[in-house]
Amino acid sequence: MATQRYQAFQHGDGPIVRLSVHENKALGYFYNQLVDILSVFPKADRFRANGIILLCMEDDNENNFDPKRIPFRPGSIIEIVAQGEEFPPMSPSMDVSEFPVAIESQDPDDADHDECTLNYRGPQSHSSQDKTKPKFIPTAPTLSNFFVLAFLPGLPDWTAGDDFLVRPGPSLPPPPPQAAAAPSLDDVVLKVPNTTDKVISKSSAHVRSLFRVLSGSTNRQLDLTFDWEFDREDLASLVHQLASTNVSEFKLDLREHLEDDEHLMTIRPGKVIYQPLLSLFSNTRLQSIVLANVYNLGERTFDPTTTFGSSALRTFHFLGFISENDQPRLANILSSCPYISDLALGTHLKESDGMQSVLNRAIRSLTRLEYLHLYSMDTILATDGGDNSSFKNVTKNAFKGDINDNSNSGYKYTYKTTSGHNKKATFANKYNFASKNLLSQTSNFTGSASNKFKTNATTTTTITTIAASNSTTASNNRSNGPLDAQQLTELVHTGGDIDLQATSDIISRSANKIKVLLLPRLSDSSSGKDASLELHITTTTAQSRSRDKGRPNSPVLPLNNLAFSKLTHLDLSVKLTKSSHGLLTAILSKQDLVHLGINCDSVGLLDTACLIELKSLSLLTVSEESLKPLFSAVLGRGDQCKFESMRFDRIWGTIKWLPDVITAVALTRLYLVDMGKPALMKMLNAVDLSRLELLVIDDKEYDWATEGILVARAAQFRSNLVVQLGFKSHKSERNVLYPGSRGDAEAGNALPRYRVKVDSSAQLYDEYLRSVLPTRA
Repeated sequence: MATQRYQAFQHGDGPIVRLSVHENKALGYFYNQLVDILSVFPKADRFRANGIILLCMEDDNENNFDPKRIPFRPGSIIEIVAQGEEFPPMSPSMDVSEFPVAIESQDPDDADHDECTLNYRGPQSHSSQDKTKPKFIPTAPTLSNFFVLAFLPGLPDWTAGDDFLVRPGPSLPPPPPQAAAAPSLDDVVLKVPNTTDKVISKSSAHVRSLFRVLSGSTNRQLDLTFDWEFDREDLASLVHQLASTNVSEFKLDLREHLEDDEHLMTIRPGKVIYQPLLSLFSNTRLQSIVLANVYNLGERTFDPTTTFGSSALRTFHFLGFISENDQPRLANILSSCPYISDLALGTHLKESDGMQSVLNRAIRSLTRLEYLHLYSMDTILATDGGDNSSFKNVTKNAFKGDINDNSNSGYKYTYKTTSGHNKKATFANKYNFASKNLLSQTSNFTGSASNKFKTNATTTTTITTIAASNSTTASNNRSNGPLDAQQLTELVHTGGDIDLQATSDIISRSANKIKVLLLPRLSDSSSGKDASLELHITTTTAQSRSRDKGRPNSPVLPLNNLAFSKLTHLDLSVKLTKSSHGLLTAILSKQDLVHLGINCDSVGLLDTACLIELKSLSLLTVSEESLKPLFSAVLGRGDQCKFESMRFDRIWGTIKWLPDVITAVALTRLYLVDMGKPALMKMLNAVDLSRLELLVIDDKEYDWATEGILVARAAQFRSNLVVQLGFKSHKSERNVLYPGSRGDAEAGNALPRYRVKVDSSAQLYDEYLRSVLPTRA
């Protein structure tokens, strides 16, 4: 008895049509011929299954099989979109058990026709014996209570394997009642066989089990951490299962460490372990992808094929160390995501390698970019040749030139450009994805396919860099990237070198729109060490606000009425030209900020800033003598201040007045970095503990004697107060940093274990920066 497989298709809200599936026995796969689909849906143009766009199948040379074929998706309904239409929103997940993928076929003479209602409506040209009964009748007793089968009119003689229509029958059971409320993610996780620790908010469960339950929920956000040594099959399963959920915002932390041996990670089996992650970008449900602690991305993946198409992604964060080998891969990803408006790259755990022009251009080609965060990265914002025209030429003709790099592991990568006439590398206004890249095709990542990915240290691997645009229309629309024409709402660049000239141009262009401008801990890379930030703004005369609310000096300077009027967060640890300093002084005399960060180069901005309106203040490498405007504004009227957070980093000189400041204001977060033991002890004795929830101490001179001050004041602690201790490189001999040196309660000079958390300085700074940034919906 043979088994016949069928694929369900549906156009909009129309009937579900099940078409017989063909088998390629030589290669062992199943498919539907496009011509068969067009015979039922003449205007069919695109196909989608479980949120993933399907393309016609291709051979190894990226040529369509002839006749064109759509891959078989067992248990799924393939949605059809006609020419000129757009894909409808995804409907709730359907129980695929209602759509059998295989039906046993048998001789018509042995069929029991009472088990299905058959309404034969074949063409009039059929022979008399064909009119009495078809040559093949699919019989499926399990369908008798669910569907009425009706043959389609106008088709050729009905033979085994031909098409038929499936419509709901009169005996279709009513749908199950909707639950009163959608389960929360906590409820979903607790239903999965796992071990859960609510104290540390950690749960372990099998990936497949988790997503089997999660697919039935309405959760839109998922933050997932792989806390084991995962393999490629884990990632393939994860991405495949994710396509059947309603998740639109996805964060994945792979928990890899920079201490891992990069060479061994590169050459060990499973070198392309990250390859399945690239198919996340073909999931049209996903609007946001955040990847954390992912290392050696370039060496552990291959580029998407040139038919990868355009992703619907709006937010992409790659929060990890970025090596030179990673950058072309990230450039390809960005070039495939033209709708990105929120981009964050890098990590504070380790400064990334210097920015290559290929990634620089990919960033600059994002025409919709509004939020740009770059963590510990060098010279990313530099223009090509110092002007904008060179970049326009580059985007029209793809990424120019070859970039050759020899990695430490002995691999040699040659990044070649794509011809502007190669149609497969263009960006269309519709979503096209190669079926071989979809995570549903898990065979691409297992079995013999993995052998194709293996290389050795002497192999030269050619990776095609997809151009930001290769079609005439797209190049016209994207000739100017946001860093050449458009405006940013947020610009955050921490650590490393920066091109001050290019940065000045970006800030000046974004003056009427920018809300967050954070440039802490930077150095200039384009000029001499004495270079300063210059802001260029077309100005008109505007009267500054009166001298009040803690503004000791409020000068009247020419100022554009719209320039920086939306600014809420400002942190400038760079030198300013005289004109720029005057401009920002005038701005701060008119503008109430939420956060202000300064260093010794920008400390003069304290003279006119409205300090008592601030919620957050960061002071870096300044002398206490230069902080007189702060003392004048705060001391004596601390009850009027709105401060919630203060950060003091390497304040030098005799610390005399700062303890009075943190006594006058009731903070919720206090950060003390490299203050030195005498100053640190003064601050810990003075801080108001009535509202304090987080106390961060990152100082190598912190010891048990210093902690004894906190133990003596333990009775004043809030129940939720956490003390975070930091270390620069390693914990060395300071046992004050080891949890094992503490008990469950205060003892001597030691705080209890539950009260103290220890992290690296980089991790503490990363958490601080995120606490400062505004929350976006």
